Amino acid sequence: MRRFIKAVILGVTFYALFGFAILPATLHLAINLFSPRIINQPLHLGGIHLNPFSLRLTLQSLKIGDLQDPILGFSELSVQAGWNSLSGTPHIRAIELNDPVARIVLDEQGEINLSHLLHSNDLSPSAESKREQKSQSEQESVDFSLTLDSLSINNANIHFMDQLIAEQSGQPFTVALDSLNLKLQNFNWPESTSTYSIEGNIQEQGRLALSGNVQLPARKVSTQVDISQLDITSLQPYVTSFSYVGLNRGFLTLSAKLDWLPESGLSALAQINLDQLKLVDRRDQSDVLAWKSLALQPIEYHQHSNSLTINQIQLQQPNVKIAIDQSLNVNLASLLKQSGLKQSGLKQGDLTAEQPHQDTDSPISFSIRQFDIENAFIDFADHSFQPGFATPIRRLNGQLNGLALPTDQTATLVLKGQVDRYSPVNIKASLIPSKPLDTTSISMSFNDVELTTLTPYSGRFAGYLIEKGHMDLDLNYQVTDAQLKAHNAMLLDNLTLGEPVDSQEAIELPLKLAIALLKDRNGHIDIQLPVSGDLNNPEFELGSFMRMALTNMLSNIVAAPFDFLASLVGGDAETMSSVQFAPGTPVIPLQQTDSLNQLFVALYERPEVELEIRGTASIREDWPLIAQAKIEDAIELSWQDYQAVNTLDNDILTEDIRLELMAQLAEAQAINIESASTLKAINQQLVSQWPYDEIALRGLAIERSKSIKNYLVEQGLSPERLFILNADTTEQQVSGRGVETRMEIKVL
Repeated sequence: MRRFIKAVILGVTFYALFGFAILPATLHLAINLFSPRIINQPLHLGGIHLNPFSLRLTLQSLKIGDLQDPILGFSELSVQAGWNSLSGTPHIRAIELNDPVARIVLDEQGEINLSHLLHSNDLSPSAESKREQKSQSEQESVDFSLTLDSLSINNANIHFMDQLIAEQSGQPFTVALDSLNLKLQNFNWPESTSTYSIEGNIQEQGRLALSGNVQLPARKVSTQVDISQLDITSLQPYVTSFSYVGLNRGFLTLSAKLDWLPESGLSALAQINLDQLKLVDRRDQSDVLAWKSLALQPIEYHQHSNSLTINQIQLQQPNVKIAIDQSLNVNLASLLKQSGLKQSGLKQGDLTAEQPHQDTDSPISFSIRQFDIENAFIDFADHSFQPGFATPIRRLNGQLNGLALPTDQTATLVLKGQVDRYSPVNIKASLIPSKPLDTTSISMSFNDVELTTLTPYSGRFAGYLIEKGHMDLDLNYQVTDAQLKAHNAMLLDNLTLGEPVDSQEAIELPLKLAIALLKDRNGHIDIQLPVSGDLNNPEFELGSFMRMALTNMLSNIVAAPFDFLASLVGGDAETMSSVQFAPGTPVIPLQQTDSLNQLFVALYERPEVELEIRGTASIREDWPLIAQAKIEDAIELSWQDYQAVNTLDNDILTEDIRLELMAQLAEAQAINIESASTLKAINQQLVSQWPYDEIALRGLAIERSKSIKNYLVEQGLSPERLFILNADTTEQQVSGRGVETRMEIKVL
């Protein structure tokens, strides 16, 4: 018995000596000896402690790399195993890692610095060995089991730097995660439902929190992600790579519920807030965009349908600056760099077979159901001329609709606000989200604006100061592939000119006389100034184009008055200047009444003009129908005489009697019908040989003129302003729509 006790004591003593002293020292020596063969950075290990009775192994103060700034390291790693691990099933009661640090760098070649820690010649198995290892690991994983009660990572510090983006933006991207704590509990392989949580700080103000569970073997992952007060200015290098936008301020808050299954992929339901945003143009530090808050809620994403839907976006108090420079470039459009993003440097061989397959034929479906804008402010300035024009637009409210990708659907923005507190403003913008650089349109309308406020425009275009008046102003700027299409429309009310001013862009015309011709009965002047050109053309000058537009407008009033009238009522000059009558009739076709109504409105608004109507009749189109009508009248008279002479059983004009009457009519008119034997053939002979009546054809032309005049008078136009000219019965080209009667405009 004593021997047994002595043996036990000796065994325990040796076990303790081996566990407490020999094994830790051996491990420490082995790590120091063999680490240079495995990693190419210095490894510093403070100490190793093993408690053989509690099966607790502790590594202290491990650092890889520089002692002051290691690439990887921790203050303490503790692993405690369970005694039942000795039975063959690994059971780890707890793993605790304290104060880990990691310095991760993506270098200029697109490689992670951690990938260079290990010696590649020792750890580069061939493709064949990889397949063998994979097959072996898959077989072993079937029988392998592991129990981990608890995993804790405390006060981690991770620093990531992207030097690859510095090649494009001039500065690297950095992000720091500190005070990071991770807990994993109840992990069992191959079957378990384990929970985890992660908490920590992002940058200086941001806070990160994750929690969820993992179910095995179903491989179902559920995660709740919460990020608060993340400073987005750290993303500046990525923004700089493709634009001139500067992120001066902005804080991100995110809450998301994520679920992943192998069968359906990722599903997400999230809410995002981006508050206190401020963007500037880095070229001159001028303000571009700012807002109080932007809320996106909820956001739904489903990987199996490849769809992303934002149910509602609320944007509060946005402040945007829109400026047009001397070359008619819009500041917002010029913020994007023409060169775009450079390639990331990934090679096709870098993508391994284990990566999930992406269906390139099914792009993501993206849509925004509702986008509300509240209390926006726009600072609009036009510096394309001197002295220029600028106005603030306040209290803007509106909605964005039709934003859907990857379709070519046009998204529209509608806003309503105020200028100078009294004048309402309406703003509309449209673009195709999938092609934002190909087409952009901005239109703005200002109503009831004091003309004295907009004197810069009057001095620029008219060369006069404005004494008084109001104006409605519509501005429309479209740039497509550097092709400008601009339209400026002004409706002036009770315009009174003041003193003349010196302006190089003022039109050289008797302006006061032109205003007298342009004013309608209500004292309104409607001016349309379209401009188009190639902005890349150095010969393009806005001033000459504006003068040309004004000169052409006044010239067209005299040279093409119907074009001018049509522009007033939104009609078509060709249809308003003529009426297409059906052959043989003076009745105005129903489809022509719309254009006549438009003509009436235009004439009523211009009381100092008159309308001349020249009726037209065509020998080729109208005369056969006039002759047919005369033949029918003659047959009707002959039929009445026939009834008076003969006693008939009924009053029906039979085919035989009609043939007899037509033969008599042909004989009376000396028309040869011997070659015709049927009613149709005889009728064609009569029509083709009927004696031509110029008076009847002219009468039809006059009746057509009277029809037009009567219609316009019935609408309310004074008959003193309508004149019927001599009829035109000369042969003419007749359109497929009928015989054309044209009208002309004259000034009283």
